[in-house]
Amino acid sequence: MKKSNKIFISASVIVALIILLNSFSKISESSDQSINWITDFAQLEALMKENPKPIMYDIHTKWCGPCNQMKKNVFSKAKIVDYLNENYYAVYLDAERKDDVIFRNKTFNWTPNRMGGYNAVADFVSDNQTEAYPTIVIMNKDFEVKYVEAGYHTVKDLYYVLNKHLN
Repeated sequence: MKKSNKIFISASVIVALIILLNSFSKISESSDQSINWITDFAQLEALMKENPKPIMYDIHTKWCGPCNQMKKNVFSKAKIVDYLNENYYAVYLDAERKDDVIFRNKTFNWTPNRMGGYNAVADFVSDNQTEAYPTIVIMNKDFEVKYVEAGYHTVKDLYYVLNKHLN
């Protein structure tokens, strides 16, 4: 076998090993577990009475590209899944849900608008700061809004926000 063929084969094997090892590291970043999402506000209030924790709301819509990307690329990572499940109640709030929501002794309805419509509970939990999707909201144990930010959050960004607003 020629020397150039041996070098080519060796280089190909090394590249293949690098690709294989990189794919294993990406797999290990994902979690087999998932976030314990809450969609029922009565359940949230009952949990808060029993064991108060801060709350993280993911205000999203079904059609929102960045929302779907966060679900796939951020809310599936072990670091986020584990941190949220241990330290927060995570509320998965579809801003366009059409059912009535009773929360904090108030009833919130779906309201039609020129874009289709939205449920007013999204405005309530964000102190009327839901301007785009996704919007991440952090409330403390007393239901006080401590953080509201629209837009895609990376794993690093979201972890920082969660850690900063834990207490």
